[in-house]
Amino acid sequence: MIEMKVTLATAQQQEADVLVLPVFQDGSVTASGTACQAQFGQAMQDMLDAAGTWGKAKQSYMLPRPEGMQARSVLFFGMGKPEKMSLQSLRALSAALSQKLQAQAVQTVACALAEVTIEGASLADKVQAVAEGFWLGLYTFKHHQSSSESQEVSLQGMQLMVSEDDKEAAESALQRAQAVASGTIFARDLGNEPGNVCTPEWLGEQALSLSHEQLQVTVMDQAAIEAAGFTALLAVNQGSAKEARFIVLNYQGGAEGDAP
Repeated sequence: MIEMKVTLATAQQQEADVLVLPVFQDGSVTASGTACQAQFGQAMQDMLDAAGTWGKAKQSYMLPRPEGMQARSVLFFGMGKPEKMSLQSLRALSAALSQKLQAQAVQTVACALAEVTIEGASLADKVQAVAEGFWLGLYTFKHHQSSSESQEVSLQGMQLMVSEDDKEAAESALQRAQAVASGTIFARDLGNEPGNVCTPEWLGEQALSLSHEQLQVTVMDQAAIEAAGFTALLAVNQGSAKEARFIVLNYQGGAEGDAP
C-alpha cells in the first residue's frame, strides 16, 4: 500500500508530481480550485466554461503549471454532477483517479477530492472514502507472477489536503481507511488464491494470523468438527481430499453495552 498522509499546505504550496483539483460538470470547483483561479487566469476560466463537455465523472483536463505553483503539473478531475455526489461515488472516483495516475507513471500526488460537498457527510467521512478508494483502486493480485512479470507500483505517496481545524479528524479517518483497505485487500487475496493453495488448512492458518488481543480465533479441525456434531459440513467435506476446517472469529473490541 502506498504511503498516504494529510497535509495543511495550500494548493499552491503542494510539492508533488501532480496536484489534483476536482471540477464538476457545471463548472464549479472546490475551495482549492477557487484559490488557484487568479494564477491560471483565462486558461482556467475557459476550461471551466467547457466543463459540460469534459467534466463527466472520471474524465480529466490538464493545464500547464502557472508560475508560483510547487506541483509539477495540475490535473482537473471531473466529478460529474454535484447533486449526484455520495460517499460511494466519491470512493469510486478516487479509485478511478488512482488508476489514471498509475497508468501515467505518476509517483507523488496531492489531492483535494475531500473538499467536495456531500450532504450529511463529515470531512472525516470524505477523507476515509477518498483514501479507501485510492488504496483499493491500485489493488492487483501478483502473488504467483515471476519477478520479471510483476511490476512495482509507481505511485509512492498521496497527500490529502485539509484545513488545520480538520487535521486531527482527517488523520483518524485515514487510520480507519487503512484498516478497511488492508482488510479488503487481505480478503481479495484469499479469494484470488487457487484452490490448490487455499485449502481449508491453509485458510485456517490465515485466520489465525489475524488473532490479537481483541480478536480470538478458533480453528476447529476434523476431530473437533465431528465432536461438535456439524454433520452437514462433514457430509459436504466427504467429496474433498482435504480435511475440513471450521473457523470462529470472536471480536471483543466493542464498547460495553454495544450489540454483538
